[in-house]
Amino acid sequence: MSFEIDGPSNGTCITRVAGEDNQFLVNEAGVYQITYELNVQEAGRSFALFANGVLLAGTTYGENSQGLLTGRAIVTLFENDVVTLQNLNGEATLNGSVTGFGVVSASIIFEQWTTA
Repeated sequence: MSFEIDGPSNGTCITRVAGEDNQFLVNEAGVYQITYELNVQEAGRSFALFANGVLLAGTTYGENSQGLLTGRAIVTLFENDVVTLQNLNGEATLNGSVTGFGVVSASIIFEQWTTA
């Protein structure tokens, strides 16, 4: 899973791990809502969020057909946790264009609700 660009940020509670396109470093512990959307080409794919390589409960979402897959969860994260979004079925092809126009094929949003 690759997130190629960073969008707007209000602070530094979550930052990208240097040199990584799918690892996010938690700089401030707290409760976060994490939302991800993927434009998946293959049917039967499942994705989940992990912190430090451990599956975060309630973050696994799947799609029985190709198209937009959305996942959302509220999780508690700790300082220095590394969060990743992983495909549980191996590789997945994401749609990079629709009717010839380039589109965003993967996005992830971290919203901090409370601090620890």
